[in-house]
Amino acid sequence: MHRVPCLNGGSTAPAIPLAAQHERYLLASIKAYRKEAQHAALKQMAACMSEADARNVARYYANLPPVRPPGKDPRSPAYENGKRLRSLWKCP
Repeated sequence: MHRVPCLNGGSTAPAIPLAAQHERYLLASIKAYRKEAQHAALKQMAACMSEADARNVARYYANLPPVRPPGKDPRSPAYENGKRLRSLWKCP
């Protein structure tokens, strides 16, 4: 389940970002939230959307560029540290 999405399609918590997901997947998720969302706010939000609204929201997020997860940016210190650590471990 997704967490609170940011305007760029990322997330405020560790989760799969909504940006660049397949439109059909997003639309199916919205429809599922109407019936079985574990989070009351998601269920209420999805229930208040018309079919056109749901399609528009799914299309909006599907057309956003992918959001790079933290630490995957080649310029980030975490990425550089990971490269350094990887070079220290040699598998037999």
